[in-house]
Amino acid sequence: MNASKTSSEISDCGNSFPLSKLNDLNLCLEELKRHGEKNKIDELVLTRTQAAFILDDSESKLFSGGTGSGKTSGMAVDVDLQVMDEHPLQRRGKMIRPPINVRAMAPSLTDNVDKDLRPEMIKWLRQDYIDDYDIKHRVLKLKENCPAKGSTIEFMSYDQEPDVYAGGTRHVLLLNEPPPELVYTECRARLRARGARTLFGLTPEKNNPHLRWLFLKLVEPGQVKVHYADSYELTLLLHGEKEAEKIMRRVFGNMTEEELQYRRYGRFPTLGGLIFPMFKKRGAPSGHLCPGFKLPDDWMTVMSMDYHKRKPCYALWMAISPKDVWFVYREYKSHPDATIRQIADDIARLEMGRAPWVRFIDPSSANESTRMDSRDRTATREFGQFRSGGRPIAFRCADRALQTGLDAVCERLRFDDKGMPGLLFFQDETKETVEELTHYVWDNPVDYRGTKDLKEAPLKKDDHYVDDLRYLCSARLRYRHPALMRAS
Repeated sequence: MNASKTSSEISDCGNSFPLSKLNDLNLCLEELKRHGEKNKIDELVLTRTQAAFILDDSESKLFSGGTGSGKTSGMAVDVDLQVMDEHPLQRRGKMIRPPINVRAMAPSLTDNVDKDLRPEMIKWLRQDYIDDYDIKHRVLKLKENCPAKGSTIEFMSYDQEPDVYAGGTRHVLLLNEPPPELVYTECRARLRARGARTLFGLTPEKNNPHLRWLFLKLVEPGQVKVHYADSYELTLLLHGEKEAEKIMRRVFGNMTEEELQYRRYGRFPTLGGLIFPMFKKRGAPSGHLCPGFKLPDDWMTVMSMDYHKRKPCYALWMAISPKDVWFVYREYKSHPDATIRQIADDIARLEMGRAPWVRFIDPSSANESTRMDSRDRTATREFGQFRSGGRPIAFRCADRALQTGLDAVCERLRFDDKGMPGLLFFQDETKETVEELTHYVWDNPVDYRGTKDLKEAPLKKDDHYVDDLRYLCSARLRYRHPALMRAS
């Protein structure tokens, strides 16, 4: 309402309010307008995790928060402070100063960027620093004649064509929710400036298709610094203790413990979908790893192979002690283009004259034509022409029953009363096998909708050595002295 209106104009608006009351209302509206024009950044109050995240000078950092934990606002404030030259780390000389070019991304332009990410980032900028917003290219430009010195914030999404990510140099990459690995790789290549940083923000829901690569390649190897945030932090800050407790019960009260871990606490569901949660990546007792050692001559050895026609072949060797304790002591991966002769030579070299009592091969490929594409030459026949330790490299078809094999592996991984398992792995010789076991998860049953088989199945990814192990365990072998070994 304009204060310059005459009393007659105001009266025409309605006679239900006396003039004095309308004047008071006009003053209130003007005050609200002035309050709305204040810079939000001056009234900012942060949660403990948000503050820790902003003050972290790591090159790559991740805000892993539960639902409503303030992850988007935490990242937005971090970036906005930097482009405005007001970041605490800039004052300490630990962060570059403007002009700064930012690329801020989310899964969808319309559903995520325009509705959430862009408004949140504009909210914490000083309004008199904003110069222009290019709607066509979704680029927010800041003024040259202010501390921001012409910094830009470019808004993009993961569903755009790959070629749009190319070109230019960026100083900050903000990723709200995990991106596809290809998108991350392309955008990461734009961070060529000194002191460039990457910020991730996510709620680690286990059905997110891009969570696996992020966890395996960045989080677990320690390539990104992770800040975990409990949703209760922000709820308490906004509503106070009494009301916060009610809200938490209403939102999270009916969730399982597994759901709570990622929806409230932002913890990765690394154990929720594991097929072998009993596998412990530590030394015995109460673990499945042991130092390598020279195998006694009276121990029985066996071998299995996951054969592929035009991809690498994978093999495991296992020793069985007279006390029926199994030791996986060697793994092997062939070159993708290796011939059967070359693979056989590798097998003979690795076995060093100690031929296994029996060898198993992937039953689905045992009788396929070989890499020479000759119909009368199967993998088993071709390998049988070569020798190791004076004996033919002969294979038996493994048991192809999936659940039977998984159950057999689980039985072997269990611990006895003394904390010792029935299956151990040489820790330096079987690193890839151990890596697969610790990340072998159930696939999402939703993926099987519309098919006849609605049962949950393992994710067919990085499972070659696990398949070899399944073939060995499903045979349920018993110890035999090598002297009694017969031709297989």
